[in-house]
Amino acid sequence: MTRASMRIPVVLALASMIALVPAAASAATSAAPVAVEGGVLFTFAHSSARTVHLAGEFNGWDPAALAMTDEDGDGVWDVVLDLQAGRTWQYKFVVDGGVSWEPDPHNPEKTDDGHGGFNSVLSVADDGAVVLGSLEGDAVHEPIVGTLESAGRPINLAIIWHQHQPKYLKDLDTGEYMEPWVRLHAIKDYYDMVAILDDYPGVHFTVNLTPILLMQLEDLLEALDAGVSCDAYYRMTLKPACDLTETDQVYLLTHFFNAHWDNMIHVWPRYAELKGMKGGDEPDELRASAATFSEQDWRDLQVWFNLAWFDPDFQDGDVELEDGRVVTVRHLIEKERGYTEADKVDILEAQRAIMENVVAVHRRLQDAGQIEVTTTPFYHPILPLIHDTELARVAMPGTALPAKRFARREDVGRHLDLAVEYYEERFGAPPAGLWPGEGSVAQEIVPAVANAGLLWMASDDQVLQRTLGAGSLSPRQQYTMYWAGEEGARVAMIFRDHRLSDDIGFNFSRLDGVEAANAMMRSLHSIHRQLGSDDVDYVVPIILDGENAWEWFQNDGKEFFHSWYSQMEQAEWLNTVTVAEYLADNPPTETLPKLWAGSWISHNFATWIGEPEENRAWEYLATVRDHLEARERSGEVDGPTLERAYDEMLAAEGSDWFWWYGDDQTTSLEDAFDMIFRKTLSHVYEIMGDEVPEFLSVPVLTGSTGVGGGGSMARADSQDDATLLAGPVMVDGGVLFSTRDELGVTVHLAGDFNGWSTDATPMSDEDGDNVWTVVIELEPGTYQYKFVSDGGSRWFEDEGNPEFVSDPYGGRNSVVVVE
Repeated sequence: MTRASMRIPVVLALASMIALVPAAASAATSAAPVAVEGGVLFTFAHSSARTVHLAGEFNGWDPAALAMTDEDGDGVWDVVLDLQAGRTWQYKFVVDGGVSWEPDPHNPEKTDDGHGGFNSVLSVADDGAVVLGSLEGDAVHEPIVGTLESAGRPINLAIIWHQHQPKYLKDLDTGEYMEPWVRLHAIKDYYDMVAILDDYPGVHFTVNLTPILLMQLEDLLEALDAGVSCDAYYRMTLKPACDLTETDQVYLLTHFFNAHWDNMIHVWPRYAELKGMKGGDEPDELRASAATFSEQDWRDLQVWFNLAWFDPDFQDGDVELEDGRVVTVRHLIEKERGYTEADKVDILEAQRAIMENVVAVHRRLQDAGQIEVTTTPFYHPILPLIHDTELARVAMPGTALPAKRFARREDVGRHLDLAVEYYEERFGAPPAGLWPGEGSVAQEIVPAVANAGLLWMASDDQVLQRTLGAGSLSPRQQYTMYWAGEEGARVAMIFRDHRLSDDIGFNFSRLDGVEAANAMMRSLHSIHRQLGSDDVDYVVPIILDGENAWEWFQNDGKEFFHSWYSQMEQAEWLNTVTVAEYLADNPPTETLPKLWAGSWISHNFATWIGEPEENRAWEYLATVRDHLEARERSGEVDGPTLERAYDEMLAAEGSDWFWWYGDDQTTSLEDAFDMIFRKTLSHVYEIMGDEVPEFLSVPVLTGSTGVGGGGSMARADSQDDATLLAGPVMVDGGVLFSTRDELGVTVHLAGDFNGWSTDATPMSDEDGDNVWTVVIELEPGTYQYKFVSDGGSRWFEDEGNPEFVSDPYGGRNSVVVVE
C-alpha cells in the first residue's frame, strides 16, 4: 500500500496516457442529451472510433460499463440511460477503451475535471426534463444517500484499513528510535480510526495491524515506562528551551515542521508564524534563522509540532479513553503561545495515554463484533520472494535476478506462525485474515498461509485480472471471493478495488468531506445497480492505508468519515461487513486456476528485486541464511541461541530493506539503512559466536548517497548530470521532471501543483535531442502529474515512472511524493 508518512522523500507512480484529442469529424450529426422514452438519449459523433462508452458519476466513471452503439455505421454512437430525477450529473464519452475521454461537444455546460480538461454537466428535473447544467438550487454539499434508491439485492462493502510502519532505525546503544512516526500516528490515526465507530454501530470494517507496528509501539511504551526517551523527536521536545545548542536549534528547524503545511501548520496562526520565521533550508540559512528565535519561540515550536499531530478529537475537546482516562489538548490549543516546560510534559503524557489504549480500543470493538483485526507476516517480508526469488519471473520474465537464488519456504512458515502467535497474545484469539506484505501473493505460498490457520488473505484486483488472464474484469468477477489452493490446502481470496481505494487515498482530499463521501456513495450505488438483480451476495473490497491519506484532507478527514459512515448506515442497498463475516455467510464457490505472483504495486515485485543493489542484498541474505542452516545442522548451537539467530535472520528478510535499495525508492538515510541491514545479518554470526564474514562490511549501496536538509536525496548534483527519463529526481533547485517527445512543438508539465494548467510550467529541449526537462520547487506533499504536448493535443505518461495510480476518469496519473 501507500508507504508510511514522511518515510519516502521521492515516491514515483506511473501514469497511462489520456489523450484529450477532439473527436474525429463525421458526416453524421449528434446532439445534446434529450429526454426520450426510457430515460435520457446521449449521442456522440466519432467516425473512426472502434468503441465508445458513456462514463460519469452515474456509473462510478467506469470506462467499460455503459457501451454506446453505432448500429447503422454512420459514426454516431448512442445510448439511452435511465437517470434519477432531481439530480445533477457529470459525464464524458470514452473512446476506444480510454485512448481519449471527450466532453460532450453539444453541451456547453462544463466543469473543470481537475486534470486540465472538462466534464459535461446535465440534470434531470423532477418532471423528467433534461436540463443542461445544474438544477437551480442544487444542494452540492448535502448528503445524497436519500436520493439513491435500492435496485435489488444489497451489495456488501468490506473496508480494510491497513496500519503499518516500517522498522525504523533504532540506536543500538540507547534503544531510541530516530523517527517519531509510530508515536505520532498513534495519537492522530490509530486510536480514532476505530473509536469513531462508537458513533456508527451499524458500520463494520477490518483493521490490519502489522506486528512490526505493534512491536514498535510496545517498544516506545517500555522506554517511557523506564523513564528514557523513546525517539529522537521526543527527546528534542522535552529538552528545556534554555539548554538548546545551535545544533539542537538547527535540528528543530529541520524536523519540527515535518507536517502537512496547509492542513497541519498554516491552520494554526502561531505555528504558521514560526514557520514563516524559519527561512531557507541550507545550513547557513538555518543557522541565521536560529539566531532570530527567542527562547520562548523555541519552546512554542516544540509544543506546536506535537499539538499539530493530535487527532482533531483531542484538539477539540475531552476524549474518554478505554481505561477511563480523559485526554484533551484543547486548553493548550487555546493558549496559542507562551508555553511552559510543564506544558510540554503534559502534552507528552497525553500522547502516552493514547498510545497505551490503542490495542485496547481495537480489542473491545473486535470482541463486540464490529471490527475484525488481521495481521501481516511478522517482519513484513515479500512472502513469495522468501519462498523463492525465481517467482519474480512470473511478472518480470526478462529481469535480471540475484545470482544466488534465495528459496526458504520454511521461513515463510516462521513469519506466519510468529505473526499469528503475536496477534493471539494481544487479542485473545487467532486471526482469521492476512494482508500479506504489500499485498504480495503467489500460488506457492497458499499452503503455508493455510497451515498457519489463516482463513483468508487479500491482494489487488490487478493480481486477480492476471490470475484470470482477463483483459479487464467484469463486476461479477471483481466482486467475488475465490478459493486459492495448492497442495491440498486452500484459503479464501479477496481482491481490492484499486480505483475506489485510490479515490480515497489520492483523489478525495481535493474535495470537501461531504462531496467526497457523496462521490464514494455514487460509485458504490453504481456497482449495486449493476449487480442488484443477481441472486448472489457480492462483496466490494476497499483496502488502503489507514494512516497516510488523512493529513492531506482538511481536519484529518473528519468530515469525510462522518458523512460517509453516516450515509452507509442509512443505505438499505449497502451492508458493511468484516471479511470474516462475509466469508462465514458466503464461502467461495469458485477456485482460481493459479494465483498470479505479484503485489499491489504494478502486479509485480519490481520494487524489491531486479535492480543491481536489490539483487546484491538478496545474495547477502542467501549467503547468511545458508550459514545459519549449516550451523543448525551441525548440532553445535543450542536451541535458545538458534532462536535468537533466527530472529535476526527473519528481521533481515523484511521488505523495507529492499524497498530502499535501487533507484526506484530513495532517502537521505540510505547509508544508515544499509548499515543496519548488514549489521542485522552480522548479528546472526555474532549470536552464534562465529566470525563475521568480510563481505558484510562492504556496503550494498553503490551510487551516491543522501544529502541533508528535509530528508531529500539527489540522484545527481545537477540537471546536466542527472539520469534523465528515469522519473522525477531531486536536484539542486527542486524536482527534475524529464520526458522524451519527438512529436511535440511544445511540452508542458501539468499537475495538481499548478491546477493542471496546460501552459503554466513549460519544459525545455535546449539541445534538440527531444528530451524535455524542467526543474520545479515543490513543498512537501503528494502530487499527481502528466506531460502535455502542444497545448493539450496529447496528455501522456511518464514512461520512466514505475508506479501509477488511477484517476477518477478511467485513466491513470503519475504520483510524486516529496518530503
